[in-house]
Amino acid sequence: MGTVLDLAQMPQFKDVKVLLVTPSDPKEYLANLERDLVDRITCVVGKSISKIDFCAGDLRLYPANYGANSQFAERVSINVLEMACLGVPSLMTISQVLKSVYGKS
Repeated sequence: MGTVLDLAQMPQFKDVKVLLVTPSDPKEYLANLERDLVDRITCVVGKSISKIDFCAGDLRLYPANYGANSQFAERVSINVLEMACLGVPSLMTISQVLKSVYGKS
């Protein structure tokens, strides 16, 4: 599994809106995506998640594999705990580290 945007392109998530929270402007990153996906993305740049108003029913999709070109990888434990404190549950994929430790794919 790849990034959140890879997940968002799956047919099962075709009607899901995506909130992308980044420290810098993601325009260049989003430039190569399909138009229908870009239309479902709301970007929040340079804002702490504690300053964002989440809605009931929000779910954090957290692919633990950031991909080879990621510039802003974070530790899963801190980020997931922070979201949980705000009342937003996280659904995580298994990371490469856990695959090597537990032998799962």
